[in-house]
Amino acid sequence: MGSLAAGGAAAIGTGAFTSATTGERDVAVSTTDDSASFLAIYTSDSDTAADDPEGTNPNGRYASETGDPGTIELHFNEDARGTFPTGDGVNKGSVYTFDDVFRIRNDAAVNGGPTGPTEVDVWLTTSGLPGVQFYAEGDPDDRLEASLWSQGGKKSNFNSGQSGLQVGVKIIEEDYSGNDVSGTITVHAEKSPSSVRDE
Repeated sequence: MGSLAAGGAAAIGTGAFTSATTGERDVAVSTTDDSASFLAIYTSDSDTAADDPEGTNPNGRYASETGDPGTIELHFNEDARGTFPTGDGVNKGSVYTFDDVFRIRNDAAVNGGPTGPTEVDVWLTTSGLPGVQFYAEGDPDDRLEASLWSQGGKKSNFNSGQSGLQVGVKIIEEDYSGNDVSGTITVHAEKSPSSVRDE
């Protein structure tokens, strides 16, 4: 009998419940601007960029925070903040790179916030942006679009420090038709190594 009881206890200890229902719990979720969210996205010339506290990064002018719904927008035309007197776009047949236009930071793991995955993989998905590429830390070969990783790049991951991941923009004018291009980007971050990495 003693042996049987011990065996029964072991079986229960290694099993899992079939179903369970908890009591009611309160849930609160708030929406906030990109720059104040858990995954912070902000212009590189803002005070949030800690290694540039005076907001002097010139390429940050191509990004701006909108009031509604509080997202980052990029403008490489006459809508750029502090536009040069004669700088309304890129040249025909040109290739431009703009280092450090905006930044991405895991705010769940900095500034004394909740414990979170500090090292995360970051990638972008784009829609309607032929000829526009995104890269990390001043290296145009470190592509941030998952769709371009097969062409090279480091499949960027970063240890989210105070200053965040610097995102640059490369524009290849001849890759889009007409005089302008517009579309959207979505930023993804996942604890490293993420499900999208193959190495």
